[in-house]
Amino acid sequence: MTTKSLLRLLIGCAIAACLIIGILPSVGLPRAQILPPPMIYGQATGKTYGYVTKKKVEDSPNPFESGVKVFRVDYRFRATVPPNLGAKKVGKQEVYTGRAYVERGLYDGLQVGAQVPVKFEKTYPVINGINVKGGERSTEQGSGLLSGWILYAIAIVVLGYCIAPLLERVMLRENF
Repeated sequence: MTTKSLLRLLIGCAIAACLIIGILPSVGLPRAQILPPPMIYGQATGKTYGYVTKKKVEDSPNPFESGVKVFRVDYRFRATVPPNLGAKKVGKQEVYTGRAYVERGLYDGLQVGAQVPVKFEKTYPVINGINVKGGERSTEQGSGLLSGWILYAIAIVVLGYCIAPLLERVMLRENF
């Protein structure tokens, strides 16, 4: 692979990312499903209160922290269903769940049934977290690092790979 072909691929992926991130929200698919959850959670503006449904102490999921205990809090909260592609109850309140790992001090201070402040993405409430010092982003399905946004990243690379040969006709031609 030559430098020019690699540069064409990178430019093709950049064009594909602009197309996908620009077009899909206009047909009802929020940016929150296309971009990584940590990035979306950092920009989230929805705030509400939820209730702790379960507390649990378990071994760390990190294989390099063998024997380390982590403190998990499960919670529920209500949020308005956003007008996304395929949403049936738009504008109505729906119950969402979260599962966050918290610091020991916060864990000790919470009881089952206690009220906790929750931060969530208004266009995709599945991305949420406990919004207090010692709280973190939820690791529930759809809000974890390995979620649906990876499919869009793969789609961007595939579309970029398809765009790259077209760029050879316009710029960065191979000279043999």
